[in-house]
Amino acid sequence: MSPPPGPNAQQAKLIDTTEGIVLVDAGAGTGKTFTIARRYLHILEAHDLDPEDLLLITFTRNGAEEMRERILHLSDLPPSRLREAPISTFHARARRVLAQGGFHAPEKLGIQEPLAPTFGVMEDRVLEREAFASFMRRFRDEHPEHQGHLATLYGDEDLLALIKDLASKGIAPTADGWYRDSEALLDGDPDDFAQLFAAVNHTDGRKQSDLRTALNGYKDRVLPPDAPSQEAIRGEEKDVDPRWAHLAFEEDREALKAFVRDVYHGYLAESVAQNRLNFEFLQLLAYVLMVEDETVRREHEARYVMIDEFQDTSEVQFQLALLFMGAPHLCCVGDWKQSIYSFQHADVENIQRFRPRLHRYVQRLNRDAQRVPLDPGDEITVREVPLVENYRSTQAILELAEHALLV
Repeated sequence: MSPPPGPNAQQAKLIDTTEGIVLVDAGAGTGKTFTIARRYLHILEAHDLDPEDLLLITFTRNGAEEMRERILHLSDLPPSRLREAPISTFHARARRVLAQGGFHAPEKLGIQEPLAPTFGVMEDRVLEREAFASFMRRFRDEHPEHQGHLATLYGDEDLLALIKDLASKGIAPTADGWYRDSEALLDGDPDDFAQLFAAVNHTDGRKQSDLRTALNGYKDRVLPPDAPSQEAIRGEEKDVDPRWAHLAFEEDREALKAFVRDVYHGYLAESVAQNRLNFEFLQLLAYVLMVEDETVRREHEARYVMIDEFQDTSEVQFQLALLFMGAPHLCCVGDWKQSIYSFQHADVENIQRFRPRLHRYVQRLNRDAQRVPLDPGDEITVREVPLVENYRSTQAILELAEHALLV
């Protein structure tokens, strides 16, 4: 089916809904790019704004350029007005924040080495694994107090993955502790942990649960002398006794947290000293700087913020989006069924559980100062605008795809 020359009713509603917090469920083939471009131009024209007042973020550089070209094609504005408009990726925006004001950003985490504005970004994952392995060889020699934890590692890759995952959640180390409420996030919630434990411990008619199967390799690990045996944990049933969930959660993890913090902080400090950041550290330092420095925050805020492909955002990106808000106008467009960037720490719950996450992040960011123009004490109104009319696939294909996702 070919799209009509103008917006349909759903698209028109989104284009006209310019104020407040807007969540858009936009499935494949529903004219999302067309509608975002029209909404972008409508906001500029209706409020007589400069393009600098409207921040549009999408996930890839190609996506950002496609969006810019679509807007230029639809607009009567001179191209010179839109060429430098803030239409970019999170990574590009974070790099701009740090390049312009991030000299002292590492100090916020107890790292004395400044970040030069000419820092590079490490995009090659193989090279980063090699750099981290080199760092870990030195770390082992310099930290005999952590030899017990180091002995339990099969290799360094899992530890690097953990560090990058923590950074993508906005969990950051300091020289002698954890940044803001990071330690509470590490400690977790017992009820949430119990639910996750139950999910992997569910047999669902099989011979045994995934958790019990995974414990087959337990005996091969390096464990302290007082650790329970594999047989004691696995038990005689198809699943693992739920009491182990409580014992695991209540275990003293102070030494483990200290180990992770020291590795994390040391690797981050070395990355800064060598003037190269991975994507996770790039966004983490931008997040810390935006939280800590009001001047930087004001310089990079926009009156309207729109996020495309929101299902592929990470937790720290959601929080950066809030920190970029100069007014309470945020539009998030995505489709949970299209989340494909899990390897880059995308958290589909950003869109699936948008309201509770929005409230939690606003509460966290505004805990000690007004950083986000929303009040966590009030119920934040979220307008939902679905785009469902499909111009790319037949109804039969769509129904089959939905069935495949749900079975």
